[in-house]
Amino acid sequence: MIKVKISGDYKTHTGDVKEFELEGVMPTPPTRDEEGGIHEGYVLSHCQNRYFWLWAKKANLSGVSTVRTCALDGIEEVDGRPSYLGKNIKEMEWGELQDLAVATNLLEIPHSQILSKREAREKAYKVYSREVLGKDVEFDDKGDRHSEYSYLKLPALFAGDVDPVEIEAKKTNDQILKEEGENKAVPQHSFSLKELKLVAKERSVTYPPNIGVDALYKKVFG
Repeated sequence: MIKVKISGDYKTHTGDVKEFELEGVMPTPPTRDEEGGIHEGYVLSHCQNRYFWLWAKKANLSGVSTVRTCALDGIEEVDGRPSYLGKNIKEMEWGELQDLAVATNLLEIPHSQILSKREAREKAYKVYSREVLGKDVEFDDKGDRHSEYSYLKLPALFAGDVDPVEIEAKKTNDQILKEEGENKAVPQHSFSLKELKLVAKERSVTYPPNIGVDALYKKVFG
């Protein structure tokens, strides 16, 4: 665990700019820097995108709209354990969800400015099941949604002390996109239909609702 101090400024809902100084404790991100030490870039990113909102609430900062600037002022290794350990994902609070995301590299788990807590719990349940337990509770091997899927019927899922997911070994959409453009030997179906639709949305590419993988690929990549 690490104790982190950050400072910067934020914009309020009325357009005012105010300064802040905050501190809090979070899991040490498993991604290390080139020398094997704590990766300051990852710490700062998690602080700004995930923990700022939790720490700001504790500090009674009101009317926060957006974070304008955020800088690291201190990192100190401390004793402790992540708050999510032994907790049921379906009942986790925001702090526990963020600790789970950071400590295990399950970065698909959202923060409080993206989804509701109920939606974040469901997302965390799906991601943890898929990446840690090797079981997709929502989709089958073909990528089709299970007809009987119901989050309400899923059993309690308690998060344990697991090894971080090796996210560096996985290609991001941006990396695949780059390869698609540079290397025509890359298999045409590096993307699933679901992933292609996300890329099409990002590129503002329109397509009919019943389009297939081949046709959508050609629309996205020309």
